[in-house]
Amino acid sequence: MSRRGQLRREASRTARTIKALLYLVLACGAAWAQRPQKALIVLPHNASAPLQFGAAVLGDALRGKGLQVNVAAQSSTDPGSSSDFEVIVEERGSRADKTQTSKQVPEKSESYSVSSSPDKHAATVDGSDATGAMYGEFELAEQIAGEGGSDWQEKIRAVTKSPFLEVRGVNMFLTVQDVDNADGAFWSDDYWQKYLDMMARDRYNFLDIHGLCDAVTLTFPNGFSYFLSLPDFPEVGVGTELAIKNLARFRQVIRMAADRGIKVGYMNYEAPPPIGPWKTRRLGVDERWQEVPQQVLEGPRLTQYTREAVLSFLKQLPGLWMFGFRVGESGQPEDFYQKTYMAALAQLPPTQRVYLRTWIADPQKVRELAASTKNPIYLEPKYNGEQLGLPYQATLGGRRYPPSGSYENYTDKPQNYSIIWQIRAHGTHRVFYWGSPEFARRTVRTCKFGDGVGFSMEPMEAYMTAADYLHNNPSTDHGFYKWMVEREWVWHLIWGRTAYDPDVPDQVFVDEFVRHFGAQAGPLVFRALAESSKIVPFVYAYHNIGMDHQDFAPEFENGDHAFGARSRLWQGDRLAPYGGNNDDFLRVNTLDRTAMASPATYVDDALNGTVTGKMTPFEAAAYLDAAASKSEGEIAQAAKLSPESPKNFECIRMDVDAVAWLGRYYRDRILSATHLKFYEDTYDHPQLAQAYEYMQRATKDWDQLSDITEQHFGFVPEYIRMGVRQFRWRDEGRSLGVDLDQLNNLETAFQRLPQQEGLGVILGHVPQVKIEPGKPVVLEATYATPSDDPHVYIFFRNSPQAGFSKLDLNPVDKAARTWMVTIPADQVIPGFLEYYFGANSGRWGDNDETISHRPPFRVPANRATSKPVFSYTPPSTNVTGNSVKLRVKVDDSSVIKSVYVYYKLLPAQYEWLRMEMHSTEDGGYTAAVPLTPEGILYYFEAVDESGNAANYPNFLEQTPYFAIDSWAPPSASR
Repeated sequence: MSRRGQLRREASRTARTIKALLYLVLACGAAWAQRPQKALIVLPHNASAPLQFGAAVLGDALRGKGLQVNVAAQSSTDPGSSSDFEVIVEERGSRADKTQTSKQVPEKSESYSVSSSPDKHAATVDGSDATGAMYGEFELAEQIAGEGGSDWQEKIRAVTKSPFLEVRGVNMFLTVQDVDNADGAFWSDDYWQKYLDMMARDRYNFLDIHGLCDAVTLTFPNGFSYFLSLPDFPEVGVGTELAIKNLARFRQVIRMAADRGIKVGYMNYEAPPPIGPWKTRRLGVDERWQEVPQQVLEGPRLTQYTREAVLSFLKQLPGLWMFGFRVGESGQPEDFYQKTYMAALAQLPPTQRVYLRTWIADPQKVRELAASTKNPIYLEPKYNGEQLGLPYQATLGGRRYPPSGSYENYTDKPQNYSIIWQIRAHGTHRVFYWGSPEFARRTVRTCKFGDGVGFSMEPMEAYMTAADYLHNNPSTDHGFYKWMVEREWVWHLIWGRTAYDPDVPDQVFVDEFVRHFGAQAGPLVFRALAESSKIVPFVYAYHNIGMDHQDFAPEFENGDHAFGARSRLWQGDRLAPYGGNNDDFLRVNTLDRTAMASPATYVDDALNGTVTGKMTPFEAAAYLDAAASKSEGEIAQAAKLSPESPKNFECIRMDVDAVAWLGRYYRDRILSATHLKFYEDTYDHPQLAQAYEYMQRATKDWDQLSDITEQHFGFVPEYIRMGVRQFRWRDEGRSLGVDLDQLNNLETAFQRLPQQEGLGVILGHVPQVKIEPGKPVVLEATYATPSDDPHVYIFFRNSPQAGFSKLDLNPVDKAARTWMVTIPADQVIPGFLEYYFGANSGRWGDNDETISHRPPFRVPANRATSKPVFSYTPPSTNVTGNSVKLRVKVDDSSVIKSVYVYYKLLPAQYEWLRMEMHSTEDGGYTAAVPLTPEGILYYFEAVDESGNAANYPNFLEQTPYFAIDSWAPPSASR
């Protein structure tokens, strides 16, 4: 063979080899491409239960991206094992090398950091403790699940967080119905797993169990009678066998909670225990006020029983994080607790946390209780009575409600206790879906007021059994859940996450809505619910019938019921809220009287020419109208996009629509009441006509609300306020006929005015708020008592230096007795229009002028609509001393007429005082406000010459007052 042929053969062999190798490489590549990607989650050796729970959630997120997930302990990890993505989870206490990443994680409990490697193939979750590491796992899981593309690893963000509030609690009321019944929630693993899983993922850390509670009677049998059987008191409670079983189950719940980083507290409500078992009422069958005799333990033996029970209870529940009792509401004096609870606690290590409810208790005696023990003491003062309403502490100043419906003077220093704000949200929210992140953020930030450490918040099903009780229309299938906590996922998501981090972005919530309803409909449902959620709390805040959750239920009632705690009328076999009319509606004030003017307050100010920075009834109506329209529009648009989870979506949609009509009802009712008050104070007939028109609209609004709720729920049990087993909105709406009849009766009385002797001349007029210069002004007046030859005239001027000019009015409507006049455009110049009316009934008839009874009407004439704008920076350091100099800058397109600072001592019960501020050369205003060690609250009001006014801060945007905290006087001792 020639040399050339040999070379050709070797070249061919080489080509075949290369080709074979290329096929092999391609085949391997294809096999590699088809190989499932793997993820490894590495936990510390003997990882605690919270880390394992967090790893399970993280694993689900990774599986959602198509990865095979393995979880291993650090000591068992094979260094040679391969994974496409690896997560290393650590907690500071378990880390072998404590210098590795400890700088990244804050020292604060429940903190975490998440970071990724430079090549994005690994991530590290580091916690300051087990709960913090679990939260870090949740954070990473959310980031992974929230990214839609295949490049999710590239988008992992480094995050470091610590909890904003130390205590983030759900205030559960454990009902006797759920304990006594074998199928009750207390005995359901499914219930507790879902409840506690929800709490952990939403970053709650405190399950605050109060009770026990009878859901029908709203009474609270002594909890010890369910969990203990004491040898010296065999006649008390459920008996030995059941008590052992109940306590064992409670101990199991505490362990389940701890496995998810949740601490459990128990507050015992009632002092006297029942003799024998509690006579539990049947939900949906028994009436609330049907008395069932129940003998209880009383006298000296009650003291002995309570002391022994406390000691036995705490010894058998070493995992209980906090333990407490009601003081004033239990019916026992403060020294009873000194002899019982505190005496028992003295026999135990002083590590047990103790918490107290403060309603109807003497604050000084509560402080003495706290001083008598070495145990850490927490108080649970009420945030806004037994309601929510506004996202700040607004139960300020003198009230018909007991001062203990607020924080009283527990903000005073020194404090031998910590404050956990008890937010009684269930008074305001019981039925309709709610979800406003901004409202929650604002509320959360105020929970540090008074050096608060957190909150314990009632859920929407508080005082009721845990299974669904809302849906009672068999033709509407919303059976996407069994337990109420499942329906309330939005509520818990928003409150829990904002409590941990009030700066959590809305996108976190939007992602969850997308998970439920799909990428297209999800964001729309979120926005619809955020708008809808403005309505119910605002209704309560603006129309504040009472602070107790038995005073007012804004979701259920028309606002007419007589003002006062628990005003009820016997109706044969039940008690129901006492029906009222327009007068009762008008007697109701607002929750924050510094920020909002009720119809009666506004009308009084308007007729007296007083301008304030408070929200007016017309602004309140516009606020409700906007929220109703926006929420309905967003949910209607979402409905067109075939949302996922259709049953859950329909449940939310029907609630949004119902709340929109509730908002419109109160919109029209507020307007009707305002015009009615104008009529009652002036006899200006067009005001009565408008009151009737808006009342008719309100009635139709309520009918729409009734239609939707009947289709949705059929009926709902509402024992607390409405007092019925089966509440229907249509039943409540029937009393609106009384309001229409009352207005008709006023019309009849108006028509009879001229026939009544001795009334003289009655001239009715409501001035305009403002008129525009250079344009004619039409003024209308009612001559309510004319005779056969009536005459009406006006005297007006546009300058204090000018004399009054006279014009005659012309009759417009004979039945309404209205008259009209036009002030020529050339007489309407910038400044003010000042005028008064006169009338007579002929030469020998009655005659009179409004100036005889009140000053001339004075209406601003200008085009200025902008309100004063404030610039203010609160003191950056703690302020002490006898006074504080406050300085604020006010800008306005018009001349400033006045600037005032309103202030009050920090304790809730003190009233607001007003002090005028003085202008400075640089456009500022100053005032020296008195101080005491109790501290103060304060806000500003400015009014300009054009009739515009504003308060600062604005309650719709932020807490409408600033605080100078209290301080301990030098002589004070803890």
